[in-house]
Amino acid sequence: EHRMLRFDPRSGNLAITDLGRTASHFYIQNSSIDTFNRMISPTLTDADAIHVLCHASEFENVRVRPEEL
Repeated sequence: EHRMLRFDPRSGNLAITDLGRTASHFYIQNSSIDTFNRMISPTLTDADAIHVLCHASEFENVRVRPEEL
């Protein structure tokens, strides 16, 4: 579903994909990977890429300091 693992039903083997390895290495949450899979397209502009990154669940607890407003 999130394309982080590949399952071979014939042999029963699970194999990690490059996406899964990257998510594991950088502690990217499953919900963020789902968001990236839904929002990323081949025609992504720089502004669109930043928009996608801002939707990552890792940023939901980041608060703006009063002096930054």
